[in-house]
Amino acid sequence: KAEQEVLLVAIISAIINTVITPPMVMAIVKFERQSITGYKAVGLQLLPPESELRMLTAAHMTASLPSLLSLVEGIRGPFASPTSVYFMQLIELTDSNASTLLQAEREKPSSLRGRPVSLDPADSSVNAAAAAAIADDEEDENSGTTLASETRQIGIALNSFKQATGISIRHVKAISGFSNMHEDICNGAEDLRASLIIIPFHKQQMVDGGMETVNEGHRSVNEKVLRHARCTVGILIDRGLGLAAQAPVAPGLLYQVGVLFFGGPDDREALAYAARMLDHPGVNLTVVRFLPSNDEDYGKALEMQAAIENKVLTKIREHERERADDNNYVAKFYTRYVAAGSVTYLEKYVANCVETANAMDELQGTYHLLVVGKGSSEGTPLTAGMADWVECPELGHIGDLLASTDFGYPGSVLVVQQCRNNENAEEEDDFA
Repeated sequence: KAEQEVLLVAIISAIINTVITPPMVMAIVKFERQSITGYKAVGLQLLPPESELRMLTAAHMTASLPSLLSLVEGIRGPFASPTSVYFMQLIELTDSNASTLLQAEREKPSSLRGRPVSLDPADSSVNAAAAAAIADDEEDENSGTTLASETRQIGIALNSFKQATGISIRHVKAISGFSNMHEDICNGAEDLRASLIIIPFHKQQMVDGGMETVNEGHRSVNEKVLRHARCTVGILIDRGLGLAAQAPVAPGLLYQVGVLFFGGPDDREALAYAARMLDHPGVNLTVVRFLPSNDEDYGKALEMQAAIENKVLTKIREHERERADDNNYVAKFYTRYVAAGSVTYLEKYVANCVETANAMDELQGTYHLLVVGKGSSEGTPLTAGMADWVECPELGHIGDLLASTDFGYPGSVLVVQQCRNNENAEEEDDFA
């Protein structure tokens, strides 16, 4: 009997240690972190255009850097308002470099051991010794592209960018497995008190123009960032934006940017992002708003869509509230920018997802960059049918279509998800 009691206690202890304790510890750590930082993300929609913009860009490969820098340069805003930008080099922790990383950790000063990535200026080199050790180890094995050479290339690119634009970008490194790499990104954004995170899409454009997955782990990281980030997140579908973005610095050339506006908090955030690009002298912005061609048919389609989820009244009220917010926000945007001649504004009237896709197809080759909102998973009657062929739900219906090789859109796309902390926040008139 005594042995059974001991065994029972051991089993209960094991359950507590493996099932109950870790979530409790994580919850306490998260609470303490938020209490210490006092961080509450403010979406771009609620951030006055002239205020400081804090943003974090992150990438796994140097190939993504030119386009990310182009976005930074395009959104920097007026010179009177400062911009704080960090670039996080994402380094996968693998079996081959784990021992090297462990050795580098042991060689750190005792005060730095076990510390995570931090974007505080005083802590930005915490992981430098570890990254350098891994780089040296890999450089001995490979004479080609190595982590060391990529790190040097990034440093050179950021220095050149600073000389050309006057924008200083702090370079930090995050070393972790794909399973928790999103924590480095999200925690880094909190340290910076960022309003915006921009990360590259997990697919890269090939020579033939098609998009191919570089590493499925990159997609997992992006999905987790979208779920856990406390600020606005943008996923960049890069189709040579870095090359096209050279146009703004050349006299007489304009960088064509378009916003596809269907409605909802993510689309309003995308519009707010684009508004910050208007201070750049080389940006020409066009807003294309998609509206139902028949309000009565649209209302019936909305009721049918809501009936499937057994939330007819809730969905209709939510739609009416969102549509009112859309009209209010677009009206303010129109008064400030369109009426002043700074922005071109177009309206497209469509009845369903087929007409929506056809209208989008007419925009082929018009813009270097399209900015779109991610939108809800169920979409609206104007996009709902697209769910049948969505390959990447993390991009939303419109973003997924623009990323599709079959659709053949040639330009780059930025898919924006609004800061989730501000879903219930009272919207202020930042265009006043």
